[in-house]
Parts: sequence; structure tokens; C-alpha cells
Amino acid sequence: LEEAVTSIQQLFQLTISIAFNFLGTENMRNGDYVAAFSYFQKAADYGYSKAQYNVGLCHEHGRGTPKDLGKAVLSYQLAASQGHKLAQYRYARCLLQGPASEGAPKCQRAVSMLKQAADSGLREAQAFLGVLFTKEPHLDEQSAVKYFWLAANNGDSQSRYHLGICFEKGLGVRRSLGEAVRCYQQSAALGNEPAQERLQTLFSMEAAGKALGTSNLAVKGLKSFSSPSLHSFNTLLAGASHLPHASTTGNLGLLCRSGCLRASPGAPNMTLPPFSYPLERSLVRLGFG
Repeated sequence: LEEAVTSIQQLFQLTISIAFNFLGTENMRNGDYVAAFSYFQKAADYGYSKAQYNVGLCHEHGRGTPKDLGKAVLSYQLAASQGHKLAQYRYARCLLQGPASEGAPKCQRAVSMLKQAADSGLREAQAFLGVLFTKEPHLDEQSAVKYFWLAANNGDSQSRYHLGICFEKGLGVRRSLGEAVRCYQQSAALGNEPAQERLQTLFSMEAAGKALGTSNLAVKGLKSFSSPSLHSFNTLLAGASHLPHASTTGNLGLLCRSGCLRASPGAPNMTLPPFSYPLERSLVRLGFG
């Protein structure tokens, strides 16, 4: 009987927390941030991970409550401990932007949490890790390529552009200008400006080479872009040790510092970036509800 009563109580609490969270979502969409935060907090008090995450977003962006990154981190941590992937992602980012003096264990915990979120299919975490692995002390070219590939296949145009850079320069993967151009084209088709600019540069080089009658192997490689083989990327998913790395000719860390690698939405600037469109729309997209 006690077990039955406990089960009923748990079901009741879950139902109430879902209802509160839903009311918070509706108030957020209607612009009543104070009421939204109040409902989210009530649901979070029941231990509902979505509401805990939403409370974190409100604290981080000052919606219905004063901005307080410390409280946001605590809320993200609570939701992350229950396996909420977006909370894991945001909590890990907060850990990584903390003081360097806090040491390697905290950093390792953040990277581990990001990998969990990325491996579960969270595009933001995949794109973030791709760029993170181009930076010291995390520099790992093959892991960077792996996560760029995952994020690109998940619809992130900036990661597709980054993947093109890796192919063009031979960073963490065998160099192939044909593959690079294909990545740039796919990214450009999604409206990515850096990819569009790079394509213009490459084809201008090709036109100049033809006009001068010079033999440029790199430019000639453009002719192969229409039918490259991407089957080798299946090995990426099996682990970095299987990557074709013999032809690597550059360094992702240097490339990142030179400005060739640009931030994806959610890429590691070590500060949480502003949203490029109205925050309320982003909050709903990121998990309100």
C-alpha cells in the first residue's frame, strides 16, 4: 500500500510540474516574464529537469528575474545531473569559461559532459566540441574533424564550412580540394557567408590560373569537386585512430588563431554569446516546454 501511495504521489508531482512548466512556456511566449519565471521555479522545485533548465535560462538572460550567472549554473547543474542534454551543454560551457586556476579536473568534467551531449545527437555540443578541439590545451585535429562532421550532418552550416577548411588544408583528414569545395558548396547553399566567400576565392584562383596558363595542382583539384567520395567518413564514427592522417600538412590551432575557423552558434568563445534573433524565440527553440 505504501508503494502505491508513493507512486501516486510521484505521478501527481510530475503532472503538477509539467503543468507549471507549460504555463511558464505560455507566459514566456506572451511576454509575461515574471509569471513565466515563477511557474518555471515552481516546477523546478519538484525536480523537473526541463523546468530547472528553463530557470537557468531565465537567470542567465535576466527574464523575469535579475541576471545571475551563478544561479544559472546551479540550475543547469541540477538539470544536467538528470541527463538533460541542453543543460549538460550549457553547464559545461559555464565550467569552461571559469578561471583557469580552477584546474584540469573541472575542465575534463566539462569536456566529458559535452561529449555525452554530442554523442546523444545535440548539434550545439557537436559544433562546440569541433571548435574546442582546435584550441590549446584541447588541440586534437582528428577529434575536431569528427565533431565537425557530426554537427555538419546534423544541419550546422558553419561546421560544414569548418570541415571544408580541414579538407582544403589537410587538417586531421587526408587533403582533398574536391571534398573541400563540396563542403563549401553545401554550406554556402545554406546561406553561410564564409563558405560563399571561400568558393569565390577558389574559383577566382582557377580563372586566374587559366588566364595565365599556369599549372596549379591545387586549382586543378577543383575539377574533381562534382563527384567526391565521402565513404571514408564512416571511419570517423568508429574513433579518431582510424582517420586517414598520413597527408596532414597543417595545424588546426594555428588556423584557428589566424581567423580561418569562425564560431558556430554555440562555438567556444569562452563567453556565452548573444542570440542573433529575439531571445524568446530562442528560448522556446532551446527547450522551453
